[in-house]
Amino acid sequence: MADKLVKRRSSMKAKLTTFSAYLNVLKSCDNLSNLQIIELETRFDKFNALYTEFDELQTEIEVSSDKPDEAYATRDQFEQQYYSLVALARSLLPGTDGKSQHRDSTGSEATVLGGTKTNFVRLPRIDLPHFDGSYQNWLEYRDTFISLIHDSSCIDNINKFHYLRASLKGKAAEVIKNIDFKADHYKLAWDLLCERYDNSRLLIDKHLQALFEVAPVTSESSVVLRRLIDTTSKNIRALKSLNEPTEHWDTIIIYMMSVKLDATTSRYWEEYRNTLSGKPTLAQFTTFINNKADLLETLEDNNKHINNNNKQKSYAIVSHGSNKNNNTSINKNITNINKNKITCPMCSRDHLLYMCDSFKKLTIEERKQKANDLKVCTNCLRLGHDEKRCRMTRCKYCSAKHNTLLHMERTEPAPIQNPMPSTSESIALSANSAANIEPCTRSFVLLSTAMVTAVSGSGERCEARILLDNGSTANFITDKLCNKLRLSKDDTRSTITGVGNQTSTSAQSCNLTIESINGDYSVTDASISRLERYQRVECIKQHFWKRFNIEYISSLQQKTKWPASTNGDIALGSLVLIKDKALPPLCWSLGRVAKVYPGSDGVTRVAELKTKRGTIRRGFNNICPLPL
Repeated sequence: MADKLVKRRSSMKAKLTTFSAYLNVLKSCDNLSNLQIIELETRFDKFNALYTEFDELQTEIEVSSDKPDEAYATRDQFEQQYYSLVALARSLLPGTDGKSQHRDSTGSEATVLGGTKTNFVRLPRIDLPHFDGSYQNWLEYRDTFISLIHDSSCIDNINKFHYLRASLKGKAAEVIKNIDFKADHYKLAWDLLCERYDNSRLLIDKHLQALFEVAPVTSESSVVLRRLIDTTSKNIRALKSLNEPTEHWDTIIIYMMSVKLDATTSRYWEEYRNTLSGKPTLAQFTTFINNKADLLETLEDNNKHINNNNKQKSYAIVSHGSNKNNNTSINKNITNINKNKITCPMCSRDHLLYMCDSFKKLTIEERKQKANDLKVCTNCLRLGHDEKRCRMTRCKYCSAKHNTLLHMERTEPAPIQNPMPSTSESIALSANSAANIEPCTRSFVLLSTAMVTAVSGSGERCEARILLDNGSTANFITDKLCNKLRLSKDDTRSTITGVGNQTSTSAQSCNLTIESINGDYSVTDASISRLERYQRVECIKQHFWKRFNIEYISSLQQKTKWPASTNGDIALGSLVLIKDKALPPLCWSLGRVAKVYPGSDGVTRVAELKTKRGTIRRGFNNICPLPL
């Protein structure tokens, strides 16, 4: 049945092509004779009936097609060619704008009737709006669909029903899924959809929730600031269209948004606010943020321009020899540098020494010996200078002036009498060796992983690797695995708090089963009530707090008693307790070192700390580092 319909449609396309060829012949004629005009009028009348026949046939194909998008594309292509030929045919007929049998001596191509001339401009195609059941997008979808489809008198109900089904996704499509596809049922489907989502109370709640859950601005960024204003303005406009008195909410909205700003922008806003004679309005707040975003965008563009210019500047290559008087400075353009092929001094390939696989396979002692033999800088592993003149990054483990590949933990040599010690002797030897190792300035956390089988609700199975974190109270899945298992996603709004009180939001959730690869058991939800979970958390909290109080708070150290390995400095990102003479040690607040300030003598005594209340500066004698 479907093949016959497609063949009939192909026949109609052939008629379209034939009429196009006929019009091209007439278009090439300077003047049309009366016989040609009569023939054109006869063909044109018959051609007009072609679209009605095509519309009925194409509708049958679209109803029975499994791929309606392809059918819609075919209709669009046919209609474009059809209307183009209709316009050309009318321009060739006498009495219309365009080409006629009577032309003036100037050779004018068009006849202007009534002293006016119409310019036909092809406007861009307007795509159908899509709606997935999110209340925040309902108002925009409803108004757009009504304007384009619902109120159009040129579209019959069966085609309106087509467009309605094609524009709905997810939960919204489920609302009208069981309605029979008939022209009379279009109004029923539209009314049912409006009844479900045109709920003023739920719409107001969703838009208010979106205002309260706007993501905070963690750093100065034009993109993030504009997103803050756009999200706020969008939800305010939606609430106003729902007859909410948003014109009286300026003070509340300004406070809600100002607490989301980063520390620098918040300070500038308070300074600007103090210059105002009265209470600030939402329009003034929006203008301030937009001006701030414009400034940041300009600075970001300038920085990119400067960086691009720096790449085109010449570089000074200094050759350091044993005789200081023989040091030479040679300026080379970057194009010349690119011509000089980078060669590894060890394997003679086109890479640097620290990227050489042969060099990485050596032991640390062999690497040091090899670096000395090759006469490369032990800090950056490059030729041309030594570590004293090197300005590259130091070792990331101990901050000493050597490359990370040459870092070695220093231990006291311990005599080993028995080359093959027993288990108990090995344990004692390991303990003695560990005691002799100096404490590292940085700590690392290793999390275990496991291979499991993930199973979706429809039975789709896939092997996946999971990261096990005993301190996490939530489970996360990547979009890639979720799409691979074809999991259905539910719209949720969850706030995720990580280390350092850093927060983010999750907008979707899904359900799946995790099974062991080597066993027959699977992970299931434990039946634990909310009260029992709360009691367990409180018990664990008290346990850790007691240990923290006994093992650390009672022995808070001043700067003069810090371990000698730290050299009196605190690494960036370290957690510290901020001393407060008005509070007991148990109530001191936490902070994270964001920046340190060395004095004129090169000794660092002041640190910039990031706390939950903002950024502050404290001297080293007023902070206590946590032993993490």
